Amino acid sequence: MRRTRRFLVPFALVATGLALLFPAGCRKEEPAAAKPAAPANSPSVYMRDPEFRQELSRRRRELQAIVAERQPLVDRMQELVKSNREDLAVLQQIPEWNELHRRVVALNERYEALKREQLTVVRDRLAPKGVSK
Repeated sequence: MRRTRRFLVPFALVATGLALLFPAGCRKEEPAAAKPAAPANSPSVYMRDPEFRQELSRRRRELQAIVAERQPLVDRMQELVKSNREDLAVLQQIPEWNELHRRVVALNERYEALKREQLTVVRDRLAPKGVSK
């Protein structure tokens, strides 16, 4: 009798549990309601916009070109610093140093201007239209 109970009780509990859970999982799924259109400043919208992505890509390439142009100049400036024992007074008397410094500063300004323009493009695209503060 005990042996039978040890087998039948768990079996009856599992069978009852399955009988109760089985109908709950077999319901027909209702069709989802139509989703409202996402706002234009939603990432799901603007990151699929090919014109916006091309504009970002073009600006990113311009920034990378500036960095690539600037790197050899910075490397040469570092060589001059090492060779002159980091003495700024001596470096300022070297025409090559002055020319390198002028070009690096110009590239830095161009980089920052392009970065500001890129941020403006992104900000204009992300900012909701017609919302007053």
